Amino acid sequence: MIKNAQSAVTVRSLVKGYQGQTILDGISLSVARGEVCGIVGPSGGGKTTFLRCLNGLEDFQNGEVDVAGETLRPAIPARERSRVLQRVRRRVGMVFQQFNLFPHRTALENVIEAPIHVLGMPRAEAIERARGLLDRVGLGAKLNHMPDMLSGGQQQRVAIARALAMQPEVLLFDEPTSALDPRMAAEVEAVIAEVAATGQTMIVVTHSLRLARRTASMLHVFEGGHVLESGPPEQVFDAPREEATRKFLEDAHQK
Repeated sequence: MIKNAQSAVTVRSLVKGYQGQTILDGISLSVARGEVCGIVGPSGGGKTTFLRCLNGLEDFQNGEVDVAGETLRPAIPARERSRVLQRVRRRVGMVFQQFNLFPHRTALENVIEAPIHVLGMPRAEAIERARGLLDRVGLGAKLNHMPDMLSGGQQQRVAIARALAMQPEVLLFDEPTSALDPRMAAEVEAVIAEVAATGQTMIVVTHSLRLARRTASMLHVFEGGHVLESGPPEQVFDAPREEATRKFLEDAHQK
């Protein structure tokens, strides 16, 4: 897979194993700048592990990851790897399944933490940006609420605002609605769709076919550590080329 100036993420022959089991088996794909890349597939297919390899939360044994202008390889010396990961995490945001908010900080404080301490942004500027972002996700009235005063959907929207506060080049979502009930999931999906419409480069790992169809410009189906099928969502959902993709979609619709 050839890297070019329009690629925000390029993955080449990525291999990840754990305790003798191959989790990712030579995955290669690229994500263009401004693209929303959706990743779906059955549980255990390697989706979350793939996402975590992109920002260094997981090591891998073979291959190469270019993300936001930085390159991760297995054999990088520890000191250099630490410097690369610092740069990657300034440029790549991540929204987790379980929100991961600081429980002792308000919504506003959660959003301003990284811009102040990682980017060195003046506090007044960070607060102004955070207020705007919390308004954008529908939580302008909840600035001073602690996480335990917020619903799960509201906490996830704070987490999205927190990730956007770093002005990431690439934004990663790991099953952002799977811990939510249908109503809260719909609220979060609406926010993700709004962010996608701005041209933000995003990779969204999701079990929600509705979210994938609504937001993705390119869809990849993972199974058994491989990319089973790739294409625009309408092609993958409405005219899948692979029998295994058809079976996955049938099973997903029956749940």
